Amino acid sequence: MSNPAFMINPLSHTVQKNGSQLKKAFQSSQYQFIDNPFYTIDTFHKLDNIVKSIISNNIDHVFIEGGDGTIHGVLDAFMHQLDSSELPNFTLLPGGMTNLIARHLGITSTNPDILNAVLSKPKTRPEKHLSMLGLQSATQIKYGFLFSTGALPKATHYCAEKVHSQGITGAKAVRTTLMNVLLGHKKEREAILSPTNIKIKHNYDIYEGGHILSLATTLPSLMIGLNPFWGHGDGAIKFSFAKHDAKNYLSNVIRMLRKRQSPNAVAKLTKDGFVSINTDKLTLRTNSEIVLDGEFLPFSGQEISLFASPPIRFIR
Repeated sequence: MSNPAFMINPLSHTVQKNGSQLKKAFQSSQYQFIDNPFYTIDTFHKLDNIVKSIISNNIDHVFIEGGDGTIHGVLDAFMHQLDSSELPNFTLLPGGMTNLIARHLGITSTNPDILNAVLSKPKTRPEKHLSMLGLQSATQIKYGFLFSTGALPKATHYCAEKVHSQGITGAKAVRTTLMNVLLGHKKEREAILSPTNIKIKHNYDIYEGGHILSLATTLPSLMIGLNPFWGHGDGAIKFSFAKHDAKNYLSNVIRMLRKRQSPNAVAKLTKDGFVSINTDKLTLRTNSEIVLDGEFLPFSGQEISLFASPPIRFIR
């Protein structure tokens, strides 16, 4: 049996609504823990101290229950305090308004029997290994899974103000925002899709000029099945951007709903001003807002490096 810690965000959407599945499964289980392994993340201000406590207790398996923001915050804290070779194993449980990370890397059921099996026999359970996406500026490093600039941060504001305010959440909120941006009022569409400047350096290639958006991830796909990546190569980071003169948004978004892009689709995307590459590192500078896993970062106007971390082990 592993030496576990259970990190729970009681304010995450699903946890707040239905209660913690981790507590339900393990507080009434047959396992007797020497110390109380439950850590409540009711404020992110004490997250660093919680992680320090877990590390000092030689924890080798960390369960995280919460949404994408919680998972991103916990993993970022561990990445800043431990070498990648010293990281514990992680098990993720969806508990938030958006659960993209847990959907790809977490357990598929919160059934107590499955949770107990993950706890008692972790070596027999399926594993996934995935790198995090690192962002490095001149002054700090942040880790996450989904990076965006341009229209996507603008759409994030729009979603919070116009969609979430109507009680629409999760994948439905993404679909609603996407359709409103593509098919809605011309004034709103033009405001969100207006170009901003960017300079991208990748190996010996440089692109400098206007762009509609850029998007990077190490995840297999995004919300509602979107997979706007078709680059070649083995790099852990998938990076796509739309040039200032990109066109045919609706037909190209429909193409991006497919799991893979055919050679014909790639040719049309390229012709319409969309670019996609796979890489382990690139640098960029933009005057756009910059978002990592829903967090707006103060990196606008600065040169930043995007890089892939060593793979992290997730037990399912």
